[in-house]
Amino acid sequence: ATGDGTVNLSGGTISITGDAIVGNAGEGYFYHDNLDDSAAVAVGGRLILGAQTDSHGEYELLDSESGRDSTLITNGTVVGQSGVGMFVQDGGLHQVGSIVQAADLVLGEDASGDGTYIMNGGALVAEDNGSRIFVGFDGHGEFTLNDGAVSTADLYVGGWYDFGTNTGHYGTGVFTQNGGDVSTGGLYLDNGPDSEYNLNGGTLTSGFGSLGGGNSGAVFNQSGGTNTNTGLFIVGNGGAGPSAIYTIDGATAVANFHDLWV
Repeated sequence: ATGDGTVNLSGGTISITGDAIVGNAGEGYFYHDNLDDSAAVAVGGRLILGAQTDSHGEYELLDSESGRDSTLITNGTVVGQSGVGMFVQDGGLHQVGSIVQAADLVLGEDASGDGTYIMNGGALVAEDNGSRIFVGFDGHGEFTLNDGAVSTADLYVGGWYDFGTNTGHYGTGVFTQNGGDVSTGGLYLDNGPDSEYNLNGGTLTSGFGSLGGGNSGAVFNQSGGTNTNTGLFIVGNGGAGPSAIYTIDGATAVANFHDLWV
């Protein structure tokens, strides 16, 4: 579609076998709430917000009525593919991937893509079978967590290097955590030119952490909350690129490391 379109879901089920594109070449809006009854959306392919350059796509996931399900399950979610995308989650469940197939949540997929995810409650799950979250793949991504729970196999902020294909992805990303809980097998701020994690509140738990790489200027700012790493946390992980900096400054800020390399 090249025009503007809106979908309002307040109860019932929507099943999509292939991809769901919100904002293909124009503006698209999808409002998902359980105001009238349980509301579920299942996408067999990828959910894409802001597909083409100059497009704009938004998805809002709400949970207005307790006791009623409000769920979105996709085989991949892209917020800002080549255009601008925004995902606002105030509650409910957003599940990416499944136990039978890995899938990723990507903010800012292509170089022109710009993706924003604002989470105020609910659960975001992208961990089954190695599913991951990318905040800035080749484009720009921003994730703000105010409340709720995020769980993922790996969390990449600002690019990613695929050693399997020897391909670099040099996006920029910012993850700001004001509250809630993040649980990830690996935390990586080590490939793009600009990677930033701001921990102001809540809890961050990782099995491995890597700040800085050959092309990355990685910054981790902690003014509050608790950062717990159960394995190895590296500040300045190889390469001759910009320095990696971890700053902790706050009366309520706590950092727990099993092994720390600087």
